[in-house]
Amino acid sequence: LSDTEEPNLSFPPSSPHLKTLRYTAERVHDFAWFADKRFMVQKDTLGLPSGRTVTCRAFFTQAEQELWKEAAGYVKKAVRFYSEQVGEYPYPQATAVQTALGAGGGMEYPMITNCGLAGDAQSLDELIAHEVGHNWFYAILGSNERNHAWMDEGINSFYEHRFTRRYYGDPGLSYLPGFLLRTSEMNIFELAYLYQARRRINQAPDTPSDELSEVNYFLGAYEIPARALHYLEQYLGAEHLDSIMQEYYRQWAFRHPQPEDFRKVAEEGAGKKLDWFFDGLLFSNRKQDYAIAGLKEAGDSIYVRLKNKGDIAGPVTLSAMAGPDPAIEFWLEGFEGEKTVGLPAGIYTEIVLDRQRLTFDLYRQDNHIRPSGLLKKTEPLSLQFGAGIENDNRTALYWAPLFSWNNYDKLMPGLLVYNTTIPEKRLEWALAPFFGLGSGGLAGIGDAHYNFYPKGNFA
Repeated sequence: LSDTEEPNLSFPPSSPHLKTLRYTAERVHDFAWFADKRFMVQKDTLGLPSGRTVTCRAFFTQAEQELWKEAAGYVKKAVRFYSEQVGEYPYPQATAVQTALGAGGGMEYPMITNCGLAGDAQSLDELIAHEVGHNWFYAILGSNERNHAWMDEGINSFYEHRFTRRYYGDPGLSYLPGFLLRTSEMNIFELAYLYQARRRINQAPDTPSDELSEVNYFLGAYEIPARALHYLEQYLGAEHLDSIMQEYYRQWAFRHPQPEDFRKVAEEGAGKKLDWFFDGLLFSNRKQDYAIAGLKEAGDSIYVRLKNKGDIAGPVTLSAMAGPDPAIEFWLEGFEGEKTVGLPAGIYTEIVLDRQRLTFDLYRQDNHIRPSGLLKKTEPLSLQFGAGIENDNRTALYWAPLFSWNNYDKLMPGLLVYNTTIPEKRLEWALAPFFGLGSGGLAGIGDAHYNFYPKGNFA
């Protein structure tokens, strides 16, 4: 098709003749079958290390034909990636089908997936990778995605994020406008999580799917488990986590594992209890919130006092920064209450908890402290026009011109100054002074409130 030619999506006439087709699939617990007289078909093959060959196909219409002509290659790419990462694909074929039943993007079945319109090549590649990836967790492992959606969607999203990092860069950043990205290190996933968690309306990822709200389904089924696995990967090391996940696949392929089965394999592979990971991040809506409580220099050492203000004692990194890079950085095992950590004396610009933003920290503003200067725990002031996403490295004040009118003061030009961002802060305030052109006097209005939520689940 040329750029100006509209795709022909009309249906050709049906044949008056009938035929019978018989399909057989082994070791599947679900199936789907698609037919469309308009389908164009592309085929590719993938040779696996075992010597087996997987046939990779794409079925599509003229809608997004220019994107879908590469789709068989995307299927092949996804099967190769997941086979390397998790374990070899056991089925003889893998197929992606373009349909009007995209189900919010795509819907997976053993050996086949249907996908809706993607918009661009990267989105189609990532969509096919995600849907093909379900073969490992929904189809082969056979996880119960109704009761434990994270075992399918969440683990699969972790590998999809790996796929995106390998081929396209960090996932999630492109969802936010550029002017917001310039003022914050948050991505869309952290922003959505904190929006729910600070108001205590997040739900445990292990909640049955039909009991999760729409936002909490996105978080609990997909993003919290994916981020939790990335956190675990950075703590244990990528090779260590890979060996755990590959052993899980080896032990439980076609056996329908439950959460306790995955936990047993993970803790045996890690060689330690992972209560913070399972009981904290997956099986509850408890909050993680570390803080630097103080700093003291004594002789040739610096002592950093840390406090766990949350409910999860997960591991966390401590970094002594020398400019933009850490001079010293190491993992601390999770702890409750307070803990003091010694560092060798040095010329450090800042001491930081969780520099890589791996944890689910509720308030990061208290994760920084400067060894010298006044107001060591207060971030530099930043005055910004309009609005922005919270930046834990800055004390942000926002401003905007404002106009009002009343019968006494007449027209009143003014200025709105406020600290409100997304997600909500504990203390939020706004001040709006005006000058009355009719009265020649000052007027104004202000507001301040403190957001406090008792511990508990309000979802």
